[in-house]
Amino acid sequence: MNHALKIIKILYFVNQQHAFRVPCASDSFFKDKSIIIEVLKKNGSGLQYLSDELKNDKEVVLAAVSKSSSALKLASDEIQLFCKGKDPVSSLKAAIAYEELNKDLQIKNTKEKKIKL
Repeated sequence: MNHALKIIKILYFVNQQHAFRVPCASDSFFKDKSIIIEVLKKNGSGLQYLSDELKNDKEVVLAAVSKSSSALKLASDEIQLFCKGKDPVSSLKAAIAYEELNKDLQIKNTKEKKIKL
């Protein structure tokens, strides 16, 4: 089991309802997106304790709303507006896939330009 999952399990079992309020959680815990996503998959309401930047991160919000659709109201206004009237899980998954495809195309185009030079 990797280190992140061990931390998540410890935090989750120490305080199942308020994993983000556990005093033993270091600052680095709150900056590690992969750990935050794993915790939100178990407790979507933890989104309320995160920074505005993370509340506007589609992957982070997706983890929270996958566990609890009501977590959407804790996300940024921008993401709430984006998901308005749509299934938030499907909408966020599609947006993430689209962004990843664009990144891949940009990388490919950059490499092709370098090869031509």
